[in-house]
Amino acid sequence: MAAGATAGTTALGGAGGTATNGDINAPGMSGTSANRGSASFGVTGAGGSSQFGGGGASKNVTGAAGNAGTGYGAGGGGGIVVSGSAAVSGGNGTPGIIIVDEFK
Repeated sequence: MAAGATAGTTALGGAGGTATNGDINAPGMSGTSANRGSASFGVTGAGGSSQFGGGGASKNVTGAAGNAGTGYGAGGGGGIVVSGSAAVSGGNGTPGIIIVDEFK
């Protein structure tokens, strides 16, 4: 959430990823919302999880980059900027996964 956001602002998390063309398709979960309580305090949204990985955790410290997702197909958590802190990045998401069963 941007430093200029008004106190009491909520920003919705991003949409979860899609999965198509497989025998089993497991789409990702949406990220969680971020909330700004005051000019000096806010909480970031967590990244969305998947069947094979966990989303990056939320943060509530000033000027902190987001936490990275873990496993496969997980989103990164949001970064936080309050009280004029320098811009920071959200956490990295993780690559998806394809599982191939080979039959003889």
